[in-house]
Order: sequence, then structure tokens, then C-alpha cells
Amino acid sequence: MKNFTNYRLWLVGIALFMTGGLCAGCSGADDGQSGAEPEGKLRLEMSANYAKVGDTVNFTVYKGDVDVTANAIIRMKGDKTPCSPNYKADRAGTRYFAAIYNESSTSYQPVRFYVPYRDEGEFFKKSLVLKFTGAWCSACPLMYKYLGEIEVERPGRTAVMAVHSGDVFASDVSEELVQDYQITSFPHAVFDYKTSVSNNAAELNAALDDMLAEEPAICGIALRSAVEDGEAAVKARIRVAQEDRLRLCCAVVEDGLRYDGGSSDDGLSNYYHVLRRFITDRFGEDVGTREAGEEFEHEFVFPVPEEWKKENCTVFVYALRLQEDGETVYVNNTSACALDGGESDFEYEPVPETAN
Repeated sequence: MKNFTNYRLWLVGIALFMTGGLCAGCSGADDGQSGAEPEGKLRLEMSANYAKVGDTVNFTVYKGDVDVTANAIIRMKGDKTPCSPNYKADRAGTRYFAAIYNESSTSYQPVRFYVPYRDEGEFFKKSLVLKFTGAWCSACPLMYKYLGEIEVERPGRTAVMAVHSGDVFASDVSEELVQDYQITSFPHAVFDYKTSVSNNAAELNAALDDMLAEEPAICGIALRSAVEDGEAAVKARIRVAQEDRLRLCCAVVEDGLRYDGGSSDDGLSNYYHVLRRFITDRFGEDVGTREAGEEFEHEFVFPVPEEWKKENCTVFVYALRLQEDGETVYVNNTSACALDGGESDFEYEPVPETAN
């Protein structure tokens, strides 16, 4: 009996020893000395917001005050492949980057990569916006408001051409444009002959971001326009930053057209940016392959109808690029000036002094 009691005490001792060891092990795992998750907000820091093509932009990811770059993922918008934390661009344009760490992510932040042109920098890029509208359309003034807000926030980034359909302002190509871009609801916008957007402020802003980011302006366009004896002469000077085959398109829009029977842009029966006429084919005139650094001139001469109020008219000239399929063309850059007595010079993207 005594031996049995001693045996039981021995088993209890072993059990207590093992339990203590296990608890000690648990305590050690929870002491926070190793493997603890950093606290705080995830943020992405970049060595530069502007950089020349070929320069390196370094990304650092922080969780609170802890550098977690080694275990984070850097994503570029539109690219499923993770980026290196030391990113080097091979072409100009704006890229958007975000960081992902565990279940946290940052918002996308822009970095603009530019190619200096001579001593002045990258050409300023203006996106052409075809706004499909009609005087009968009660929702259309809202898009006019949205595009106006974009112009306030990013001056000069858009050239709006209002394509009216089914009303007194419809042009001879309105229905053709509606069919080509498969417009089934109004209002609608098409950016640079490429991206179609419905009446949504966020989508309009996103479309403009995409157009500005996808590729830089491959040329700059300076204009001088005058009307004499009922005939307009628009002289365009083109500076080429990148060798490419170009087409040039010319069109005229008019502001302040009045019609009392519809939903006007400003609520006062006035309509703005109304497409009056394409001076060229809407796909432009082929001006051939041009070399980087080349500068050339092209002139558009056309009659000005009496019903146009020339003081309210603006002429658009824009460059189109032929795509790889040999048929599709997209707008690359746009310039505008007053039809009578107007001028516009070459514009360049602002490059901060801090840019490397």
C-alpha cells in the first residue's frame, strides 16, 4: 500500500512538472518579444514624386514607426506584377503606386516620370473630351457641371467638344459619332477617342487620370488663327518629342448658343462647347512620320459660315497616333485658341525644382 501511494505521488509530480513546462512554454510564446504585429497606420513613402525617365524612385513601407518594406508588396495601378521597392521607369507618364502589408493597404499615390525636351521639359498634355448631349436631355447639364469642376481643379487639362444629337445643334457627323462609339445613354463622354464614361464625377476624373498616365504627349502644338473676309486661316506649329506617325485634326466649337426649348448647360438657355464642324476628317490628315526634335507647320483654311458668331468660336487642333493595328487612332495631345485673332504657344509640364 505504501509503495502504491509513493507511485501515485510520483505520477502527480511528473504531471505537475509537465504542466508547468507547458505553461511556461505558452507564456514564452505570448511575451511579445518576437513575432509581434507592429501597430499603427500603414503608409507608403517615396523618395520623389517627380523623376526623370531612367532615375530610380525608392519606396519605403511603414506600419506605424516600423519599416516593413521587406515583407510588403508594392503594386502599380493596372499591373498585377509586384514592383521592386527601387522602381525605374523606361518611359514617361504618371504611374500610381500602393503598398500592401498583411491585410492592410495604402491608397494609390502618383509619381510622374518625365523626359526633358531640349531645356524646357515634357509637353503639357490636354485631353480631348467628346461630350454626347442634347437640348432635350434633362440629365446632361450635370455632366457640364462635372467637367467644369475638373477644369477648375486641373486647369487646361481638358478640351471639351459637345456633340449634340437629336436637336437643333446636331452637326452633320453627330449620328455617325453616336453609332461609332455605341452611345446608348445621355449624357456620355469619350476621352481621346478611347475611353467611354457615363455621367459620374468619379469616373470622369478616373478617365482623365488614365489618359494622362498612359502615355506622355509626343508633341506640342502652337496655334495662330485669324478670320478675314469670311475665311479662317489656322496655322499650327508642331514640335515633336518622340518619333511617330502623326495625323492632325481640326474642329470648331462655339459657346453661348441659345435655345429656349430644352435643358441648357447653365439653366439660362445657353449651350457651350458645341461642335460646329470638323474642318478635316475627324480622323485627321496624315502628316507622315516625324522625327524627335523636328518642328514643322501645317495650315487649315476654311470658310466661316455667317451663322457662326466668330467671337464665340474656338478652334481645336489635335494630334492623333496610329496604333499598332494600323487602323485605330487615339488622340495624343490637343491645343485650342480663339478662332478670330487667337494664339496659343507651346506648353510644358511644370517640373518642381526638387525634381531630380
